[in-house]
Amino acid sequence: MKDYYDEILNYYEYLIVMKKEDPIWINRKITEISKNYLTLVSKKKYLNYLLLIQNLFMIDLPDHYHHKGKLIKLLNPHEYQIYTKIIKEEFSN
Repeated sequence: MKDYYDEILNYYEYLIVMKKEDPIWINRKITEISKNYLTLVSKKKYLNYLLLIQNLFMIDLPDHYHHKGKLIKLLNPHEYQIYTKIIKEEFSN
């Protein structure tokens, strides 16, 4: 089984020193790992490699709703009533 951890981490360290990212390298590495999936790489390692790449290089917002909505403290009294009613219904089931 091929081990990509060192390659990924070495490239990440290189990025920290050089302060420039090469998205082509990242895409090629994902493609290479995917091509070797289940031949040179186990399923568990494959998923771990992808998670490592995602955590190190893909720093987008976590999801679409990350910046949606309001803080509870900013709700007006009517909105707060609706919110508490919905939450109570959710947790009563």
